[in-house]
Amino acid sequence: MPLFYFLNLIWLKINFHKTLIIIFVFGTCLICANNLFAQETPEDTTIIKVTGVDTTNFDHSVSPSDDFYRYVNGKWLNRNKIPAGRSRWSPIFELNGNNEKIARKLLLQSMNGNYGKESSMKKAGDFYFSAMDTNSIEKLGYDPVKPYLETINNINDKEQYVKVLAKLSKSGLGSLFGIAAEPDDKDNSNVIVELTQGGLGLPERDYYLAKDPQSIDIRNKYSDLIVKLLILTGDDHGTAESKAQKIMDIETHLADISMDNVTMRDLKATYNKMSYDQLLSKYPALKFEIFFEILGINDPEYFRTGLNVETPDFFASLNTYFQTEDLENLKTYLRWKILSKSSQFLSSEFRNAYFDFNSKTLRGIKSKQLRWKDAVNIVESNIGQIVGEAFVKQNFSPESKEKVKQMVGNILLSLKDRISNLEWMNEDTKKKAYEKISTFRVLIGYPDKWKDYSSLEISRNSLFNN
Repeated sequence: MPLFYFLNLIWLKINFHKTLIIIFVFGTCLICANNLFAQETPEDTTIIKVTGVDTTNFDHSVSPSDDFYRYVNGKWLNRNKIPAGRSRWSPIFELNGNNEKIARKLLLQSMNGNYGKESSMKKAGDFYFSAMDTNSIEKLGYDPVKPYLETINNINDKEQYVKVLAKLSKSGLGSLFGIAAEPDDKDNSNVIVELTQGGLGLPERDYYLAKDPQSIDIRNKYSDLIVKLLILTGDDHGTAESKAQKIMDIETHLADISMDNVTMRDLKATYNKMSYDQLLSKYPALKFEIFFEILGINDPEYFRTGLNVETPDFFASLNTYFQTEDLENLKTYLRWKILSKSSQFLSSEFRNAYFDFNSKTLRGIKSKQLRWKDAVNIVESNIGQIVGEAFVKQNFSPESKEKVKQMVGNILLSLKDRISNLEWMNEDTKKKAYEKISTFRVLIGYPDKWKDYSSLEISRNSLFNN
């Protein structure tokens, strides 16, 4: 039987800017040789054989020359509706449902299995247990975030604020801006620190600045969410409303100084390389030397080739704003960041409020997913390579990976052959094209070296702390 390479979220990307070819699988890889997928039924016994293009979806009442999309997908579109727990739907989500079931089975095995304390599968099982243990989550309420809130309460000056901001950024709990390690846009063999605008609770800047009725309604509901969560953590209604207004003021200012989405797509506009010393000189109030030290990247070697500030005007304005804004207001904003980032991992009062706004209001999702699906997604988004490694051991052998690698090699050979036969391309241009092809890196299915989770500590006692 043939080898089925593309069965889940697998994509082939030829990126001439980054000179990269990638075949990649998200979460727990769903690439397999001669794989059979179980359709979701109560008994979970019905098997669907995946054989490539499903011609039963074709709508032959439509002429392909008139509407090819409808011709290929018409019958599927007619018999499918967006499920209540989704904001969109397509055949790939149906396959992903099988993927979730396989991941759940692996996680249940790891949760109930006899694995050593330091085993990665033991850690995955404990993580899944903590996500499924709703009794403990309910009892804890918002206790898991109280130490963070207390830390913010104890901030006495802007330097302390930057230290706490860095710690929260390191934990994924919010910051005034974004930071990442990214390939240099002009030398993708060199990974550099990249700073960009951020700090918003709504999806992007226009949600704060647009004057249409829908945007105003979303902002009002967002403010209501802030009030609700602040009340859940002990504020009275009047105090919560006052704090919510301060938080909205700060986020609206961050939106106002942010680069618009169209300009953000301009590679020239977002490439602003500078040295470490230039960064400190341009934005002294933000105390990046302290911020980087907390993150553990204060070694000069990290900045040997400089760093990129995607949005320099944003940081210039933020530098001034940070100097002048009242410290108590900034602390209130940081408390909100903690609550907004952690609510989905806390008790049901917090989760329900989070869902009502972020899923219902923003995305039109009518109802929650089953708890186990959320738990699988939480584990995969944090330590997905553990589950992915277990999956490919069962379903994607090294021999299968080698076959895919050969296929990609054949694609590259075909590409070179087609270039050589292009009459409109001169020899110098062809030479450059061949050089570009020679720089492509091929990543297939799963990494040659998996992440090492040996130092990671996972407990069954607290989902949030995991």
